Amino acid sequence: MDGLVIAGVKQVRRHTISNGHLYTLDKSQLKTPKLNGDFYISSLGPADIEIVRSFWRYSVAETREVHLKMITSFPSVAIRMKSSNSLKAKKTDVQNKWDNGSTNEKHKDIPEEERDDEETLVSWIHSYKNGLIGNTFTVKEQRRRGLAKVATHTLAHHFLQKGHIPVVMINSSNTTSIAFHKSIGFKRSGAVEYAIRFPEGTSLKDLEFELP
Repeated sequence: MDGLVIAGVKQVRRHTISNGHLYTLDKSQLKTPKLNGDFYISSLGPADIEIVRSFWRYSVAETREVHLKMITSFPSVAIRMKSSNSLKAKKTDVQNKWDNGSTNEKHKDIPEEERDDEETLVSWIHSYKNGLIGNTFTVKEQRRRGLAKVATHTLAHHFLQKGHIPVVMINSSNTTSIAFHKSIGFKRSGAVEYAIRFPEGTSLKDLEFELP
């Protein structure tokens, strides 16, 4: 949706990027994260920016540098898979931390320098600078294993521990995401609209901005 808006003494054009809903999770709906097999919980790090960004529908809304700062400065959850048995002890330690409700501030349960090339990032979620959580994604080969639920509830657990309400914003057209969040206990709490404003006489093309 386009429209003219007066900003100070200048006209700017307003373009709606997305209309959506806000969903929140109550503590009573929170489940203890459980992982099986060769999966373990950690956090997103600088090395993950390319894969995370490549699957983010709204990556056009942030520069790579800002997105990198978001995933490394704000709470995030990464679920990784490793074929080696060398991390079995570490995975147990990490799971115990979540079960006992004790984590460090930035979810650095397994430091990035301790990971090796055999591991694979398979599912993730991170928080935004506006306080929302989102960009939940699981690679196609690892779907239907409950990884997204574990990642989402793990990050929600962190927010609730800090006294904050976990909130996700979902595009109205993303019925799959809406159904998923409802299935793991989220409830709709309101509506939201995202829009950008740019000077009259310019276009999204002039700004090198492409809608997803």
